[in-house]
Amino acid sequence: MKRTIKMIRTEIHPVLGGKCSVFRTNVSGDIWQFQMWLPKEKKWLRKSLRTTIRREAEALAEKQWTATVSKITVGMKIFSISAKELVEKYLADFEDRVRQGLNRKGLLDRIKRKDAQNKSSIYAAYSAIIFGV
Repeated sequence: MKRTIKMIRTEIHPVLGGKCSVFRTNVSGDIWQFQMWLPKEKKWLRKSLRTTIRREAEALAEKQWTATVSKITVGMKIFSISAKELVEKYLADFEDRVRQGLNRKGLLDRIKRKDAQNKSSIYAAYSAIIFGV
């Protein structure tokens, strides 16, 4: 049986007035970590700063925060999209192509029939077509 160690934060220091923070854990030892909340993605971004010096960690955290906010400002996602989001985007694009006459409507109907027969989620049916599962 695999033994798990519970991660406990041993030190936490806010940076940039609380916009992000640096912290250490019992698992990471002396190495400082960075974290900030991404409200649009509803996730925490955590990253090792690979330093044992607090002042250096705070400077690196400021740079990391600036780089992340810059990416968000230009519309980039920090985390990858989920399979569900991928399928939704694919379907929206496929339906647009059907409207433009570039794809056949029959394939879309086939996917929907397959879903109805299997009584599974629509995403599983589309994933089967997209990923060949």
